Amino acid sequence: MKHRPLDTRSPAQHWGLFVFLAAVSCTVTFFVNVHYGLAEQRRFGLDVGNSVLADPHDSSTSTAHLESVMELHHDVVEISFCNAGTCQTASGPLARLAPCDDSLFPTLLCLVATDQRYAAQTVMVKVLPEDTYDDAYRDVGVVLAAQLLGMLVWYGLTRKSRLRLKQADLALHKAAAQDYLTGLANRFSMDVAISRALAQKIPGSWLLSLDVDDFKVINDTRGHDVGDTVLRTVSHRLTEEGREDAVIARMGGDEFAILLTHQTHIAVESFVRQLADAMARPVELKEGTFVVSASIGVSSLDHCGQNVAEVKRRADIALYESKRLGKSCASFFDEKIDKRKQFEYQLVQDFRAAVSGPQVYFLYQPIVSKDGRLCGLEALARWAHPALGPISPAVFVPLAEAAGLILDLGAKAVAQACRDLAALRKQGVEAGFMSINVSAQQLTGDVLLQELNRHLALNGLTARDITLEITESLAMTHEKSGDECLSRLAAAGFSLAIDDFGTGYSSLARLQALPFNRLKIDRAFVRMMESKGGAVLVETMLELGRKLGISCIAEGVESRTQRDVLAMSGCEMFQGFWYGKAMSLEQLVDWTAARRANREDPIDAARLTS
Repeated sequence: MKHRPLDTRSPAQHWGLFVFLAAVSCTVTFFVNVHYGLAEQRRFGLDVGNSVLADPHDSSTSTAHLESVMELHHDVVEISFCNAGTCQTASGPLARLAPCDDSLFPTLLCLVATDQRYAAQTVMVKVLPEDTYDDAYRDVGVVLAAQLLGMLVWYGLTRKSRLRLKQADLALHKAAAQDYLTGLANRFSMDVAISRALAQKIPGSWLLSLDVDDFKVINDTRGHDVGDTVLRTVSHRLTEEGREDAVIARMGGDEFAILLTHQTHIAVESFVRQLADAMARPVELKEGTFVVSASIGVSSLDHCGQNVAEVKRRADIALYESKRLGKSCASFFDEKIDKRKQFEYQLVQDFRAAVSGPQVYFLYQPIVSKDGRLCGLEALARWAHPALGPISPAVFVPLAEAAGLILDLGAKAVAQACRDLAALRKQGVEAGFMSINVSAQQLTGDVLLQELNRHLALNGLTARDITLEITESLAMTHEKSGDECLSRLAAAGFSLAIDDFGTGYSSLARLQALPFNRLKIDRAFVRMMESKGGAVLVETMLELGRKLGISCIAEGVESRTQRDVLAMSGCEMFQGFWYGKAMSLEQLVDWTAARRANREDPIDAARLTS
């Protein structure tokens, strides 16, 4: 093979060439080599320990050794000895070799090869001092190559860079097995540990899946830095409580996992209680004191074969059961829970297909004023499953929220309720306001406001015709985006009602600060009206409403006695079976006609829809 003469361009020209080629290739080449360098080195037979990471001042890195490396790869690379403008070439498919800087300290080499068969090589280059050609040498560079635009671009790294490359390689290996935030094992390491336990059939093996309760609230209210500190505190406590041979990992976010081996069911139960106690200790930070808890799901590795995913699935199902039961709970996996989760999963898939069609529809329950006048309607979603029959909203609404389908249901409620209220008015039924339930997921941004305005315009309605119901627990949640959305809705003229009042927790300051103008007393308190204590509670709620300038609606009114007691206590509006069940549009028209024609007792009117 013929060699081209050495390039005689000036150092500045070479340096410009080097900067251009290095700038383009560094991003691709360096990271390709860091991530895949080890595999590539093995592919081409390079010795990482003796070649790439050799100390240039170590006598073991001799000319003979370099020649052996060169000989091993003589058809791939070139080993060159350079002094200023002088280069001694051993052998190989060299096209052009020139130092980029006459000082050669640190040595930077630009090698452009015409042979395009090879890429991503790592080789040794021995550089002689400027004033001698003996075996002493100044530095050893690591040359990285990348195939780019049909040519090979090579650049040299100094000894410091070589050490940084070694550190980066070690860091990558560590990162592959360790969580960067807590120092615990990561998801990959946990999968490996579970796989090993399954393969070796280690007796008494259990996987614990752990979630920090309400961690999102800490992140959203105090910031991610505080959240990270809490996660590190949790990881430290898990490590303190963990068994000696336990594998503890952060799986992502606020989710942790612990693999136990050689443990009985009773021992695991005891360990779970220890974890719960450890988690319950307050977290003292300069930003404040935080009380955290954790939900825990536990699954045995028995009967999982070699399926790592099945082990984790079972632990997660047990974890979801713990979350369903409340905070700081622990559950063990069992088949009944699994079957229920499978059923719920199928329901979600069915609801996803049904929400845009006629299977999901709305009925309307009357809201009646103290003088017996129809003053409002509440739109209530219903689902007629083709195989299972009617599905309760108490079942499908939480599933829709968890699956991200509540926005679809909410959009359908707005469109249908506005359309039906306009249709009633065209038929001469003055129904007053239409009350629509709203979820937390709808109270972000301006999408809800835009949807409401669009359907009001389409149906000739105004904002005064619509009341939006928000549950008490949602109303008391300090979500800035939600509060801002409620304020915009109130400013646009929509009435806001707190639903299920009394079942959650209310702050008087929040009640006064937020723009609510209706309060719905939950049916549980209405049922207590006949007892002295229950009557006092309801009277207190009504008095609170009056003091705050908020009108009150009593839900679940089922008898004349309840209605009369509520009316004497100052309640202004009533809703319940005493007046009427939830009805279709046609039934509602008949109901209002019967009331106008006969001035019937409300209970007789209710029978029309039974």
